[in-house]
Amino acid sequence: MAATLFALVGLRNAAPGSPPIGSLLDYAAFFWAELLVAVGLTMVVVRGARIEGGHEKRRGQYA
Repeated sequence: MAATLFALVGLRNAAPGSPPIGSLLDYAAFFWAELLVAVGLTMVVVRGARIEGGHEKRRGQYA
């Protein structure tokens, strides 16, 4: 996901006939895609850190 986050900018700029940054197309699609990937990446990292750190209880365990 981190690679996708940074690759989307390059893909957008490499597209033939791409509009200038800040156009309506950017606000309608590109920035939303960037935002969703960034939020998803953050959630995965936080969840992984909590599981690896032992802060997450497994289902069925009583402590």
